[in-house]
Amino acid sequence: MQDMIRRGHNIIGSFSDTSEKNNTKLSDSILEQAKQADLICCTFNRLLEGRLLDEFRWRILNFHPALLPEFKGMNAIKRTLDSGCKYGGCTVHYVDKTMDGGEVVIQAKFPVEPKGTYGLRLFRIGCDIMDYAINHIAA
Repeated sequence: MQDMIRRGHNIIGSFSDTSEKNNTKLSDSILEQAKQADLICCTFNRLLEGRLLDEFRWRILNFHPALLPEFKGMNAIKRTLDSGCKYGGCTVHYVDKTMDGGEVVIQAKFPVEPKGTYGLRLFRIGCDIMDYAINHIAA
């Protein structure tokens, strides 16, 4: 993301305040903050809706800690580990009105074992693929 900022792109990121329980109000609040943004990156467990999705179509990315379409929604890491899968991963996808259903931009797949290091690997690889996605889309 630092490359994007250096190249003059305006990226709004990581709206993690979920104190607003009304999804429309939350979406409108993000829209107000993002009027001049080139791209919005989200990493929280809420559905966006309304004008935000219309005005920023193909410019809102979400990081999901699983290989979509498997394990959509909450607790994706736990569900991946509990499933007995040999491989897990992460996904960056466009946000639409569905739960983790937008078009996939990039995914990374890697072994679940050893489980004690899975979260750290997920974070590191997730940062890399989000950076790639941002640079690819805004190029």
